[in-house]
Amino acid sequence: MLKLRRCHLSCIGSRSARFSPVLLDFTKDDGAGNSVVFLENGGGKTTLAAFLYLTLWPEQNHFLLKAAKNSKARVANYLSPGQTAYIVLECETRVAGLMDEPVVRVIGQVFQRRDATEQSPVNRHFFTFLPRPGMMFEDLPIHGINGQASSLSFDDFRGWLKERQSACVSAELWDGNSVDEYIKKLREVHAEPELVRVQIDLNKREGGIDDHFKEHCADSRKFVHTFLDLALKSAKGEETVGVLGKFWRSGKTSVTWRRNGLLRRLCRCIGDAGGCTRPLVAVSQ
Repeated sequence: MLKLRRCHLSCIGSRSARFSPVLLDFTKDDGAGNSVVFLENGGGKTTLAAFLYLTLWPEQNHFLLKAAKNSKARVANYLSPGQTAYIVLECETRVAGLMDEPVVRVIGQVFQRRDATEQSPVNRHFFTFLPRPGMMFEDLPIHGINGQASSLSFDDFRGWLKERQSACVSAELWDGNSVDEYIKKLREVHAEPELVRVQIDLNKREGGIDDHFKEHCADSRKFVHTFLDLALKSAKGEETVGVLGKFWRSGKTSVTWRRNGLLRRLCRCIGDAGGCTRPLVAVSQ
């Protein structure tokens, strides 16, 4: 799971709560710390969360402000025509079993509202890279970062990314405008976008997490369905089966699970739906 170090927003928000620009620093002792954002009602907390989530789960149908505030809310409503808007996250993550130190990564997107109409389309471009000399968070040509007075335009920023991609190969810069390709990249860098999707569902309303568990984990059947939904939609069928198999072989499963063959059926279900390549017979026997 990603931990947020810094978050920068430029030209984003409603007229009454606009981030133009705002840089939030959550670091502590050179690492990501645990923080609480205090802000009065109407100050933009939900807007901040919505665009943060939109950067880690980019499907506009799951836009938090649409779910939590107004079913007609659109991303374009929080952007101004003629301005290029940005949100950039500096995150760290630990990859279990691969390395001890956290991996720092920058993830962001740039927006351009095409016109002033209510139904205006929004151009979006995504990018992510590893901070390296010549390609650091502080090097981004965005208003408010490292004292910069203005941002590059949408097209100029894409050109700047292309130039940096060839100049700083070690940064492993990726950029693109396809939502599907971006989600695939987020999975590759262990950003766990499907987990963010669940967090969006839990934050649709006050007490949402409590309501979510009451609704989706009210009994054993609903719990298993919720578990499968998380496992399969996160494209981790192989890993899930491996964990269940280890649990099974340890002898710690209950008599009920063993007698009714529930774990065996669960493994097979995950294997079929998750596209697992290895045989599941050994796991479930």
